[in-house]
Amino acid sequence: MKYLKITNKTNQKILGHNIGNANNTLSRLVGLIGKKKLNDGEGLLLTPCNSIHMMFMKISLDVIFLDRKNKVIHLIKNIQPWKVSKIIFKAQSVLELPVGTISRAELKIDDFLEIEKK
Repeated sequence: MKYLKITNKTNQKILGHNIGNANNTLSRLVGLIGKKKLNDGEGLLLTPCNSIHMMFMKISLDVIFLDRKNKVIHLIKNIQPWKVSKIIFKAQSVLELPVGTISRAELKIDDFLEIEKK
């Protein structure tokens, strides 16, 4: 799997430097199931995606919904295992990160993210 570096262009804070890219049906379905821990800088970008499930998950996540221009349109802090997000119809992708990343990166609605291939 190729990894991505994702930065908040609005305030230049790095959200992750070791972000996986789930861009096919199987990789999006499996996602982070089975992971026991996400370290700072790790995560998963699901594309295309406009909602997530936490079925069979062992960890909680911070979740960022992005539109086609990588603008933040919805945030969920600390979503717990066995929960399901609502559908964000304008979302094109979803970024799953360790709990606390949204606060640490001071991420807000309408911020723009830069996604770079490593």
